[in-house]
Amino acid sequence: MILADTSVWIDHLNRPDDRMTALVDAGQVLLHSMVIGEVALGNMANRRPRIAELRKLPRIEELDNDTVIAKIEEHELMGRGIGLVDAHLICSALKRDGTRLWTRDRRLHEVADALGVAYVEGGGNGEEDA
Repeated sequence: MILADTSVWIDHLNRPDDRMTALVDAGQVLLHSMVIGEVALGNMANRRPRIAELRKLPRIEELDNDTVIAKIEEHELMGRGIGLVDAHLICSALKRDGTRLWTRDRRLHEVADALGVAYVEGGGNGEEDA
């Protein structure tokens, strides 16, 4: 399964990505509520229907803030150039076996890669390569 971050969704909503469309159609994409919130904060055409469509996608299990803060210590995420939403996404991906985090944010990708949960655009992800 793939957990796509806000950068991937914004790009996809602005210019549909064939790979993302195929993964969504195959039921391979999970969503985190914080990503929906970040997308909702942006300006876009057809905003309400797009947010409504995002809300229909399957969700990844989310961790509470106290748990994420503990995981920041456990996985030494501090000082690595990521934010709290990014930490929530990483922790959710770590909790669900086989989930990969798809991001176009360089620092977030580096952290996800170091923890073994990065989705690699263009292949190398196992079964979810479509």
